[in-house]
Amino acid sequence: MANDEHVGRGKTLGTRQMILYAVMVGLACLLVLEIVVRMTTSARPWLNPRYVALSRQYGELDALIADAGWGPGEPPKYYDEFLYAAAPVVTRHVTFTEYYSARRTPDSMPLSEAEHIVWTFGGSTMENTETTDSLTIANTLARVFNHTLGASHVKNFGTGGFFSSYELIKFQKLLREVPEQELPTMAIFYDGYNDAVWGFQYGPGSTQKDLSLKLQSLVESQHVRLWTYVSSKLIARWSRLWERTGDRLIQHVLFPLGEPLPNADYLPRSVRVYVSNVKMLRAICDAFEIRCFFVLQPLLLTKMPLTLMEQEALQALEAHPRFGPTGAKFVRTFYAEVTELLGGDEAFIDASRILNGRSDPDFYDVGHVGALTPPVIGEKIAAQILARLNKLAPTQ
Repeated sequence: MANDEHVGRGKTLGTRQMILYAVMVGLACLLVLEIVVRMTTSARPWLNPRYVALSRQYGELDALIADAGWGPGEPPKYYDEFLYAAAPVVTRHVTFTEYYSARRTPDSMPLSEAEHIVWTFGGSTMENTETTDSLTIANTLARVFNHTLGASHVKNFGTGGFFSSYELIKFQKLLREVPEQELPTMAIFYDGYNDAVWGFQYGPGSTQKDLSLKLQSLVESQHVRLWTYVSSKLIARWSRLWERTGDRLIQHVLFPLGEPLPNADYLPRSVRVYVSNVKMLRAICDAFEIRCFFVLQPLLLTKMPLTLMEQEALQALEAHPRFGPTGAKFVRTFYAEVTELLGGDEAFIDASRILNGRSDPDFYDVGHVGALTPPVIGEKIAAQILARLNKLAPTQ
């Protein structure tokens, strides 16, 4: 009897040892895989190699990339109504202020000394984290306006992922909340990219599908989905192996983007949403006596001729399962129809071809540019705005 008990205890102890051994071996294997992944992958998977290649002429590129690295890995700050914006941060090259997360424009005159207060809106292409504060489109506008219009202060409210519908919401909120003496005399809306691409991928007037699905889970109290998502994100914060494998799989399962399947009416409805937003913004501007301009931004799909690097980017775009030739045609047609509808409006500026004829590469994807292109865009837009202002000025 005693021998049987001894044998039983021995088997139990042996089983526990085997389980412990298996766990230790498993953890060791995971540790080895984690080390391998960290050695063979970049800490910044969002960094596009074409961006690095076409921005190499900027002498402080590596430092800029390090300063801008906070963005893709850090959560944005929540705001009522317009949802989010970049969290305030101060670095040598990239600074977002506490003023509704407006990006710093170092060439702006202080608000208290400014004759002109300019608000700029747009998505990531106006936010402009591809370049330093001093080279952004918004800061270029500040520099040019200071020399032409007079003392100017520019607030850069560009926010990654935003399009005209969200800018409309943000514009109204700011008008209600900022002190009256800080209201703008001019507002510039720099759009086209997200209105067209989001319209193709997610539907007219729709935001990124993964974002809306996450908000839906929160509002509808889908606790299991939310718990799974949060747990995965916490693990991914510490494990690059999990971030590149398990977390991506969970994201895909919980918040699937799917392939774009635009209906026949997606294009006309997307155009109508954008044009309607322009009309509403104009009405608000008129009510507040603000001079507004709506700039249709340049894209890889509108520039001619393309450099070799840009041709490679276009080929990659047309081979992408979520875009392809159908998406390229959608965006080009969107631009053509918007230009036809708004072309006679003095507040509308078609800047879609302002980079035509340049021998330097500008784009590394549909609409994002390298570190040195934003000042070129900013100066050309400023010139067109100044021409409109001179035309609109009353004659003496």
